[in-house]
Amino acid sequence: MTSKPTIDPSQLIANADRLTSITGTWPSFHDAEVQSLSLDREGPTLFVRIFCFELDRSETDSSGCFKRSAHCLVTFRFSRVEDLRADGFNHQNVLSSILFNEAAGGLQVTLEGIFGLTATFRCSEASVEEVIRYQDLRKSGKPKQVKIPPV
Repeated sequence: MTSKPTIDPSQLIANADRLTSITGTWPSFHDAEVQSLSLDREGPTLFVRIFCFELDRSETDSSGCFKRSAHCLVTFRFSRVEDLRADGFNHQNVLSSILFNEAAGGLQVTLEGIFGLTATFRCSEASVEEVIRYQDLRKSGKPKQVKIPPV
């Protein structure tokens, strides 16, 4: 597949408004963490669960770090996945970014890792399946027990 330049991912991904309604804009995913990957041979389909937040570079907190807001756990669903290459998955999978490029017949997706997971694949479709605000996870007492939606 021939890739075209990255464009606004919210225009390429079904249900993107589930995420942007919380974050305000499409997140950069810088310093976001991949919590889990789940592959299903039907499709084949890939689910990726990522903890992300918005970073406000105009303000710092008491420790001098940029303020973070809109913490949430987002689950992506990628359909008809091909040419999946993943490396380095471990206990902490910090991303630099997620790139979505249009490609013949779908999308080329790259999870650019800082530490841990780096992955690339093609898919016919991408969607935001679920977004859970972090404060809702904390209230439930089970931040790592979110179920992957059924295929």
